[in-house]
Order: sequence, then structure tokens, then C-alpha cells
Amino acid sequence: MSDRTFCRRIPAALLISGLPLLLVFTARPHPARYRGGPGKAEMLKPGEPYEFTIEMYPTSLVFKRGHRIRVDISSSNFPRFDVNPNTGEPLNANRSWRMAENTVLHDRRHASHIILPVIP
Repeated sequence: MSDRTFCRRIPAALLISGLPLLLVFTARPHPARYRGGPGKAEMLKPGEPYEFTIEMYPTSLVFKRGHRIRVDISSSNFPRFDVNPNTGEPLNANRSWRMAENTVLHDRRHASHIILPVIP
């Protein structure tokens, strides 16, 4: 059994006065053990695929012509958020560490998508 934390960030690449700028608007960790909801810890079984819904809290951004949006999903955002030892031990009370190996499945049976509402 193991655990992971997936961190999502929404950076936007802007061009300001001719200079490229990358701004991060939102970021949040999502521990895999709580994918069923708070207080419902369930560890991952290695080699099995799991579906994750990563909530993107409401935000409002205006994107002008030439601006780009990107969504980053990573297994870490240290030092901003605490490190997950990936062992399934209690967070912040672990005695060992394990390197995370994640695979994003993106075939017909395991489609991924992002819903971005657009307000004209």
C-alpha cells in the first residue's frame, strides 16, 4: 500500500511590455489517500489505475490575445507544501520515505479532461 500527493497549479503565461511572465494563480495539494473525501483514508495498491477528480476552486481571470493557460499536475510542491513520504504512514509522523512513481493513463479507456468554463 502507498500514498501520493498530487499538486495542481494553474499558471498563466502572459506577455507584459514584451517580456514573458509566468504567474501562478492557484495551487493546492491533493493527497491520494483522501480521494474519497476528508476522513476516508484509503491507500493505493501499486499497479492499479485510479480515477482522481482534482477540484479547481473558482477563480476569475481575463486572458487577452496571446496569453496562454496551463495546468500543472505534479507529485510535489515542496517547500510550499509538506512532503508526502509516499509510504502510507501518518503524514508528518513517518519513519521512512519512498520515491513516487506516477503514470498518467491517456488512452480510450482512461481519458482525461479539464472543464474550463468560458464567459464571453
